[in-house]
Amino acid sequence: MLLSEDAVQGSVDPRHWRLRDGRLEARVETGSFLAGLELVTAVAQVAERMGHHPDVLLTFPSVVLTSVSHDVGGLTERDVALAGAITALLDERALAVPPQ
Repeated sequence: MLLSEDAVQGSVDPRHWRLRDGRLEARVETGSFLAGLELVTAVAQVAERMGHHPDVLLTFPSVVLTSVSHDVGGLTERDVALAGAITALLDERALAVPPQ
């Protein structure tokens, strides 16, 4: 079931996630390419377990993660749950998302 933008915003950590063009987005400053790659690997492992995968852009010195449920054309509980799991990874690694 599709969620409203208000429902999504109220369900994700605003320190990390923004709504952009109907998707959830987190732009994470990793400080190095290697740290970014390690984050992407950790996100991939979580996404595989959850069966829901974000789009990932790895650059120096940041990673951009976006999530949307492509099969239904919008945001769902799967996106909210994935955002929560990724927030936990970011907090474990003390990685910051710059103000946007």
